[in-house]
Amino acid sequence: MSISALKSFAQELNLDTVAFDKCLDSGFHKITVDKDLNEARNLRLRGTLSFIVNGTKLTGPPSYERLANIIENNLASRN
Repeated sequence: MSISALKSFAQELNLDTVAFDKCLDSGFHKITVDKDLNEARNLRLRGTLSFIVNGTKLTGPPSYERLANIIENNLASRN
């Protein structure tokens, strides 16, 4: 995604665009973002709102019931 697209989204979301642009242009968080992006690629996650719960991949927002069920089953299997 281009820098101009990110700045456009910030404006559409009514963010403080001066602060957003300053932060984005500084590159202060670039190393962290690149590390997270590489980790997601290595895990073959294909989009935001991806979760891994004890090895179970969930892409997209799971329903509360599905997420709770997976967590509860993992916790129960530990006992």
